[in-house]
Amino acid sequence: MNIWNLITFSLVEQGFLQLTFSVVCIAAVGRIAEPLWGTAEFAKFLLIVNLIAGVAVWMNAILAFQGTGDEKDLLRERGGFQAGVGALLVAAKQLCGEQEMGLVRVKHLAGLYFASCAVLVVFFGATFGTLGVLGTWFGWVYLRFYQTNGERIGDMANSFSFASFFPDKMQDVVSVPATIAFNVAVMCKLIKRQEAPSEDDEDTFYSQQASTLGTSSAVAERRRLKAQKELEARLGAAGVDDEELAFDDLEEGDVSSKEKM
Repeated sequence: MNIWNLITFSLVEQGFLQLTFSVVCIAAVGRIAEPLWGTAEFAKFLLIVNLIAGVAVWMNAILAFQGTGDEKDLLRERGGFQAGVGALLVAAKQLCGEQEMGLVRVKHLAGLYFASCAVLVVFFGATFGTLGVLGTWFGWVYLRFYQTNGERIGDMANSFSFASFFPDKMQDVVSVPATIAFNVAVMCKLIKRQEAPSEDDEDTFYSQQASTLGTSSAVAERRRLKAQKELEARLGAAGVDDEELAFDDLEEGDVSSKEKM
């Protein structure tokens, strides 16, 4: 194995289906991410994710060989852009998550891809599944905590948290260990603690800029739903106030009638 194989492995696909899916994903997400981030940042993102995934797979092969002594663990072919695909789907969740693609929203694609790759690893031992899992994870870590854009570092929006990759009913459960892991990483100075943006500021740089690249309808829908929730909350609060006022007036009327009697 040569040192450059830690990068070039991602350029060698194992089949036509994987190649087609990788090309489609690069074209679709790159159309949005590359104009926003710039060519250098877009290339750096893919380079970092694939490099870290390559190192992780290589270390796993070494450990497997040390444990079994079987040379097949070292000589098995490993390649494909699945780590990059996972990272790009995470980027799509960040940039245009509310856009719909058939029956699902873009924000759900990364989670579905991660789950599919995990199933392939557990039940079939598929190497490209391992790459997909690693790429999704490392892509999120980079965008969440390390990507810089002017004064902005990372993306701490609640809509981009680790728990947001899971179904709504599981998010409260997942957020507990995720919070513990986050605090440990902060204590070890692996990441910096930053305040999450307020709900009103979640549609910040990326969603505003992405709206100029063909996702305006998705962002508009997200803002419409947010405005609808605020309106319902205000109407609910107003309804409670009116009921309390009417009850107070009724009590005052009863007291007055008793005094007259």
